[in-house]
Amino acid sequence: MLSTRTKDCSELLVHDARLRSGVYTITTPLTHTQVQVYCDMDTDRGGWTIFQRRFNGSVDFYRNFSDYENGFGNVAGEYWLVDSSYTFFTDSAHKPVGNASSTYDHDVDNDATNCTETYKGGWWYNACFYNINLNGLYKPGRFDLTSMKYDNGVGLTSSTIMFKDTFQKA
Repeated sequence: MLSTRTKDCSELLVHDARLRSGVYTITTPLTHTQVQVYCDMDTDRGGWTIFQRRFNGSVDFYRNFSDYENGFGNVAGEYWLVDSSYTFFTDSAHKPVGNASSTYDHDVDNDATNCTETYKGGWWYNACFYNINLNGLYKPGRFDLTSMKYDNGVGLTSSTIMFKDTFQKA
């Protein structure tokens, strides 16, 4: 039986290299709470903890700041990981890290307009964006400024944000 005291999917994989991609329970390193995450055990030698996953539009990512802090969706489907787990969205004092993380009710980006209202997704906007809006509306194949996109204006069919501790000892 795997210990749920592991902090991420890469640590799970160190304990058992036979694990398959799926939902696992880990203990967050900052809050020491147990949380379910989706682990990608196939891509680039596995051990990836999925922070954001979208593939069918079943979950609306145009949400308020509290939703992004607390996480939403279904870990076996589309979801955003609880931010207090790894503090990607804000630091421990709830101040923006790097580019400001904005939502429609928390407009702290570097633009006079509310980028989240304009582009319909919570994101680390800096004077809005340059063709990256992975939490935009799910409009695959459509050229639309509000769509979930990366590197051009055409809406993506899927998006995954994941991280991995590459300093794990084997």
